[in-house]
Amino acid sequence: MTYPNGILIHIIWDEIAYLLHSTKDLLSLALTCRTLKNLIIPDHIEYRHIHCHIRREDVWEHLECRPRLTRGVRSLHLLTEYPTDLIRLPVILEPRHYKETNKTSGSDVPKWNLRSKVTKENLDMFLRSLSHMTLLREFEWNQNQGYTYPQEIIDISSVLTNTTHCLEALSMRWYNVENQWQFQTLSVNIWKLSGLKRVILQYPCPAAIQMIVFCPDIEDLYLLRPTPDSIYNIMGHANWKKLRRLSICETYPSPRYPIFTKDTSTLVTSFFDRHANLESLVISGIETTMPTLPSSCLPNLRSVSFDHENLATSFLSNETISRLVHLDCPIDDVDADNLPQLNNLETFRFQFISWNCIVPDSFLPLLLKARNLKKLHMDMLSPDMFYEDLVSCSIFVPRKAENANIFISLSSIKETEEEMIQMFLQCPSLTHLFCDLPGPEEEEELDEFCERFSALPNLKILELNPESKKRIYVKLERDEEGMYSRYQYVSLEEAERDVDSWGNFFLHLSD
Repeated sequence: MTYPNGILIHIIWDEIAYLLHSTKDLLSLALTCRTLKNLIIPDHIEYRHIHCHIRREDVWEHLECRPRLTRGVRSLHLLTEYPTDLIRLPVILEPRHYKETNKTSGSDVPKWNLRSKVTKENLDMFLRSLSHMTLLREFEWNQNQGYTYPQEIIDISSVLTNTTHCLEALSMRWYNVENQWQFQTLSVNIWKLSGLKRVILQYPCPAAIQMIVFCPDIEDLYLLRPTPDSIYNIMGHANWKKLRRLSICETYPSPRYPIFTKDTSTLVTSFFDRHANLESLVISGIETTMPTLPSSCLPNLRSVSFDHENLATSFLSNETISRLVHLDCPIDDVDADNLPQLNNLETFRFQFISWNCIVPDSFLPLLLKARNLKKLHMDMLSPDMFYEDLVSCSIFVPRKAENANIFISLSSIKETEEEMIQMFLQCPSLTHLFCDLPGPEEEEELDEFCERFSALPNLKILELNPESKKRIYVKLERDEEGMYSRYQYVSLEEAERDVDSWGNFFLHLSD
C-alpha cells in the first residue's frame, strides 16, 4: 500500500502519541520539533478528556466524523446538568461555536439546550462516537431520573464491553433504582472488563456485585447504598490482592443496617484477613455489634473514617489503631484512657456536641497520646442547631513548629461575630485565621476591627468575608513592643505562604 508524500510519517507519530497517556509526556514530545507540535497540539492534547452532557449532539457528531482524534480520548464523563466548571472540551467545541437562534425568544442559545430529553438519534450518535474510543481508560456516568432509560444502560454497556478493553476506572451512579435493578444485563456486559482498578457504584444491583468479585485487579472500591446481601457476597467471595481503598456508605433500602454482627464476625474477619494490603477504610451509616477484629487483621491500614458510635475502638484492635495516620470518627467514640500511644497519627477529625464551643474532656488526653499530630479537624454540633448548621474548624499544627502554633479554619458557622471573636481570643498561639468572619463593610472601620485581635500576639494573617465584597486577606503588623500597629492587604498566595501543606488536608478521603 502506498501513501502520499508525508502521510506515512504522520501515521507513525500518531501511533506513538497514542501510547502516551500523560499530558506532560505529550507536551514534552510536542516540544521536540515544529512538526510534532503541529501534530500533537491540538489533535492529541485537547481530545484526551471529554466531559460534557450526553445531549451534546454537536460533540458526538464532531467525534464520529474524526475517528483518528476520537481514538485518543482517555477520560469520558457524562454530566447530568450543565456545570460549566466541570465541562472539558476541545476549543472548537466550546459553546460559542455551536449556537442557533431560539425562535421564541430570538436569542442565541446552545442548541443542545433546546431539548430536555435524550432522543434515540442522540443516543445512537453518542454510541457511534463511543465505539471509536478504543483507548478509553476512565468512564463516568452520573444518571439522573430525568433521562435514565433502561435501553440506554444496555446499549452503552455493550459498546463499552466490545471496544474499551483498556478501561481502568468506572463510575456509575444510579438515581432511578427500579430501572437499573430490572435491567441487570448491564452487569453481565460491563463487568467483563477484567482490567478495572477503580470502581464507584451507587445502588449496585446483585448482578453487578457478583461480577466485580471476578475483577482481579481492583484497587479502589466505593459502594454507595448497597444491599446487605451484596456486602455479604463480597465478604464471602472477593479476593482482591491489590485492594487499597474500600468505602461502604449506608445500605439499601434500610440505612444504618447492622451489617457487622456477632453472626457475621467470622465472615468479616476472613475478608479482612484476605485483604491485608488494605490502606484506607471508610464505613458510613452502618452499625456494628461484632467483636473486635484480631490484631493480625489489616496490618497495612493507615486511614480510617467511621461515623458511628463505638465503631472505631470496638471494631479495630489497639495494635491497628496505633498504626493509623488518619482517623475520622465521633469524639465520643474515642476512649482516650484505653487507647494506645498514637505516635503515627498525623490527621485527626472528630465530631462532638458542644455547648459554648467547649470540647469534651477526652480531647486533651487524646492529644497527649498523639504527639506527632499535624492536622486536627473538629466538627462541633451545637444541640440547638440543625445538622446543616455544623460548625467545622481545622486546627493545623505546622510541622516545623516546636510549640503548638495553631492554624484554624472555620466554615458554615452560625454563631454571632462577637461569639466567634471571643472564642478565638482563647487561643493565644493562633497564627493564621481563615474563617467566615463578616468584618466591617467600611474600610475606615477595618483598622479598629483588626485591633481587637491584638490580644493574640502570634496572629499574622486574618481572612474576612464581608457580605458586599469579595473575601479579603490582611496581614497584621506590630511595633517593636509586639503591639498591633496597622494592617496590610495581601493576596491569598501570600496569606498561605507560611502554612505548611495548606490545602492537602481538604482532599476527600476517596481521592
